[in-house]
Order: sequence, then structure tokens, then C-alpha cells
Amino acid sequence: IEGGEEEVLLTAEVDLAQVEEVRARIPVFADRREELY
Repeated sequence: IEGGEEEVLLTAEVDLAQVEEVRARIPVFADRREELY
């Protein structure tokens, strides 16, 4: 997605299954302690 010089609203569809797959490959997320946030 590319935007121009002026302010605009951009929308996109996100494949949540792909997001989950990519996050599973990032080891830092395994050590996250969400209860501390």
C-alpha cells in the first residue's frame, strides 16, 4: 500500500491465519509475559 503526500485513509485486509503463522516463527513471542502488561 502506498500513500501520497496528503493525508488519506488506507484500508487493508489482514489474513489472521498468516499473522499467527508468522508470529509462531518469531521466538521472542514465546517469552512474552502478557500478564505483566
